[in-house]
Amino acid sequence: MNWNPISVGFIAIGVLAAAFQVVSLRRANASRRWASTQGVILACGLDISEGTDRTETIVPNIRYEYEVGGRRYEGDTISFGRGYMAGQPQRLLKRYPVGQTVRVFYNPSDRVQSCLEPGAGGWPLLGLTGSIAFIGVGVFVLLT
Repeated sequence: MNWNPISVGFIAIGVLAAAFQVVSLRRANASRRWASTQGVILACGLDISEGTDRTETIVPNIRYEYEVGGRRYEGDTISFGRGYMAGQPQRLLKRYPVGQTVRVFYNPSDRVQSCLEPGAGGWPLLGLTGSIAFIGVGVFVLLT
């Protein structure tokens, strides 16, 4: 075996990324079993940032309010583990206009944790696949 820095680096990055993706998937899947309550959209807009390669990243910024047990909470999580393809953030703004009544899913054990769309999207699975690929490359380099 050749314990060189490249193989160790690939394996370490892969393991850390895989752990992060597993935690994201667990939270996303747990949100399917959360309680729900009625809420209202307080604000919606787009956050636009420019990357170093001059590409724009557009992310929806939606804030909502909900009440559980007589206490008010605010949230801004639309969903866990979902990325946004071209045009999707704009469609979400249309789906969640200010003042609209919505169903909010919240964690009964930690009512501050909430989302509008429970469950997992495809991004954590894609990330987990990429993490496993990193581990595989590291093991391959290690064994050659």
